[in-house]
Amino acid sequence: SIAFGGGTTSLNGPGVYLVTGAITASGGIANFDATDDSSPPVSISATSLTVNGGIINFIGNDLTTPTLNLSSGTLGGTGTVTLTGSGSAWSGGTLDGGGILTIDLLADLTINGNIAFANHTINNDGLLTWSSGTIDNQAGNLLTNTGTFDIQANTSWSNSTSAVATLNNSGSITRTVGTGTADLRAALNNDGTVNVSSGTLKIDQSGADTGSYTISNSAATLDFAGGTRLLDTNSDITGPGTLTVSGGTVNVRDSLGIAATGTVSVSGGTLDIDTTGAGVT
Repeated sequence: SIAFGGGTTSLNGPGVYLVTGAITASGGIANFDATDDSSPPVSISATSLTVNGGIINFIGNDLTTPTLNLSSGTLGGTGTVTLTGSGSAWSGGTLDGGGILTIDLLADLTINGNIAFANHTINNDGLLTWSSGTIDNQAGNLLTNTGTFDIQANTSWSNSTSAVATLNNSGSITRTVGTGTADLRAALNNDGTVNVSSGTLKIDQSGADTGSYTISNSAATLDFAGGTRLLDTNSDITGPGTLTVSGGTVNVRDSLGIAATGTVSVSGGTLDIDTTGAGVT
């Protein structure tokens, strides 16, 4: 195992670092740095990565590990950290540095505290669960979801700067528990599925839709609350729940199935239905 507890440590030699135990950062600054042109990138493997203080940077280097526990401090750098197992948790601290966090196909990560999304990309191919806490977006971050993003928290994804994060969904976004409101203030582009079965999912930013929305519980609500959305051809909103437009503009260019099976409410903003050749069902 390797533990970084203070000072500054730089590892920039060529080759492969195979850590048979865990990597832990609790203080100081640790750099796995491949920016020196005389040294090729370093491939790093460890049984787990724990960041509970300090800063650990993978700069041009990549780490593969079954689990991540980020509770304080900063995970940064331009490299890619790939999670391959179950049980990862992000309960505090910051993702920064312009790198990539990849949640592999059979891996999972739970956000269960107040966290900072500063300058990073998350690629979720597995299961990303937001169970509690707030997400503080501090830059124009990107979350690409091809797996499942389950939004359980009754809280918000906020923007502490003028930059807005982007959420590109070609997988599944679900709202499975929670009777309150989850406020998603990221620019959602939905090419997959969004299923709201509990509480309210509130979407505050602009985005494009070629995928589908389902409000599968009569007590659940999908609330478009800001920005401009385009529900393009083949994009539909169905189910027995409630579609609310409380702000912004929602442009519907195909069928709107929920008009027949659920409730549509416009309390603010604009719902523009133009379904020439398709009809509203």
